[in-house]
Amino acid sequence: MMEKIKELFHQAVKFGLVGVINTLIDYAVTNLLVLLPFFEKYYIAANVIGFLCGMGNSLVMNKKWTFKQKEKMTAKQLFSFLVVNLIALGVSSLVLTFTQENMSLPFYIGKAVAAAASVGVNFIGNKILVFRDK
Repeated sequence: MMEKIKELFHQAVKFGLVGVINTLIDYAVTNLLVLLPFFEKYYIAANVIGFLCGMGNSLVMNKKWTFKQKEKMTAKQLFSFLVVNLIALGVSSLVLTFTQENMSLPFYIGKAVAAAASVGVNFIGNKILVFRDK
């Protein structure tokens, strides 16, 4: 039992580290895009593009390093990954919209809050649905 808890803790730490890298990619891409006039107005489009960039990194790093899966990704696993990440993207976009429309936070702070809000959804979904032990 303790070994399972230890393994889960290590996975959560690795997932967190990968998440930091993904968030930095997402955050950087999104914030660079909103410097452009089109994306300044359509910040959710910038958020989607940034999130997708981080998501690609997440897929590779979590499969290979966090959850140590050596077998090829199945269509079902890829579909589950996409569903989990689209839900996390929805959470991120809703929180970002709320911080911009209702709280009037500076964009870079709203984006940080939105990214933090999607982390829990992402870990639980990836652990249970995408990279579960067989």
